Amino acid sequence: MHFIVKRAATNKDLIKLSKDNEFRWDLFFRLSVAELKLPPLRERGKNEIKDLLNYFIKSIAPKFKGRKNKLNLKPEAEKLILGYNFPGNIRELENLVISLYTFCESDVTIENLPEKINNPFANESFKLEDAEKKHILWVYKVFKENILQAAEALNISKNTFKDRLDKYGVR
Repeated sequence: MHFIVKRAATNKDLIKLSKDNEFRWDLFFRLSVAELKLPPLRERGKNEIKDLLNYFIKSIAPKFKGRKNKLNLKPEAEKLILGYNFPGNIRELENLVISLYTFCESDVTIENLPEKINNPFANESFKLEDAEKKHILWVYKVFKENILQAAEALNISKNTFKDRLDKYGVR
């Protein structure tokens, strides 16, 4: 018997997308031979992230054969890496290690880390109005621009929700 191993990953709810005719059922069943749900890195402990980081440092090293040493993370750089939430999950962590191998000689300091890790809130607004706008727009999108359902989910009146959409330039 011959088996072909297929790998695919997504953070989307493919069952819901298939029910909404936004993803093909036949493709879903072709891909869903064995489903495995893994928590994102931000929900895992720092020890697990550290283990993955060390795994990538060790496993990627042979690809950079001309190097004399493997990467050496300085404690302050490692602390920032372990504190980052990795929205791109394991692929983002792996790409970070490849980038560090590419641009660092051996010691990795905070100066060698990307800005998004060094200063993860640089482009974030902490204004309450901005947070409200982001949430209103997200709820509006989740409920597929159905004003009544979105307003009910937020526990506000339909007119209040419409006012907020107008305020944020959506309507």
